Amino acid sequence: MSLRSSRYTLGLACLIVTICTILMGCNRAAPRGSGPLQLPAEGYINLLSRSIMQSPDKIHWKWSILGERNWRKAEAQGAVLSLSDVYALNNVTERGGCNVWELDLEVTAPNGQPAVWEARLHGSVGTTVVGKGTLDLQGSSLTSAVRIVETGDTSLHLPADIIVARLGGTDLRLTIAK
Repeated sequence: MSLRSSRYTLGLACLIVTICTILMGCNRAAPRGSGPLQLPAEGYINLLSRSIMQSPDKIHWKWSILGERNWRKAEAQGAVLSLSDVYALNNVTERGGCNVWELDLEVTAPNGQPAVWEARLHGSVGTTVVGKGTLDLQGSSLTSAVRIVETGDTSLHLPADIIVARLGGTDLRLTIAK
């Protein structure tokens, strides 16, 4: 092979690599934890917070939990909701858990009646647990008695004990096992 044909082959190879890079991008697999909808890094969860509705007589917030592992057991004990019984996301022998959960909080204060709150923790496998309670407004408005603590998207290290909202003097907590 002549020097001229070697340069031609090398130039053609560089051109092909350049075109492929432009067309496909330099994308390696997205690193874990690179965005709220990506799988989080090992030992973390992504927590996404959204206000659904806020009015003088109703507040509704939703937190989405995305993990890099599955949780099989959900519990609600009053204002504490928890996820436990953990196994690896890619485990082929375990069943019954999921890595995507939603926590919905609805607080309502119907005309002149005491305020009530309900927190539902729901998994993508259909499991739902509910915590409920009342809220003494002590003459204040619903919007001043309820304080949402987790308002943005974040990654949190496991195990996690998260106060997502303060309902008067009660902390609404989400605990997530490692």
